[in-house]
Amino acid sequence: MSWAADTKAKSWIVHHDLGTGKPEDATIMHYVEKPELVFNDELFGSALAGKIINFYIQAFNETFEGKDEIEKAENANTTGYGSEWSTVIKVEFASTESVAIADATPTAKK
Repeated sequence: MSWAADTKAKSWIVHHDLGTGKPEDATIMHYVEKPELVFNDELFGSALAGKIINFYIQAFNETFEGKDEIEKAENANTTGYGSEWSTVIKVEFASTESVAIADATPTAKK
């Protein structure tokens, strides 16, 4: 998936649920430094086909350190000052060719 990027944003956290379809379950985080994330079976940890996943994007005006994207996301979440979450991006993974374009531009804080 990819999204429009605010010019001040330098990193993003993509939050998602585990296929429950409930926004309150969007507790999984992925850190990226480009406005895109390839979300596949390997990243998800199981087969995506047939699942509906809710995604939310949060922008940051800085980058974060960490040994991997999970640690960077945790550091951003605990020490950074991020934007509000985007509106929900609901993606149905009907096949291995599902593609999502987010209709949200999270704005990085000053």
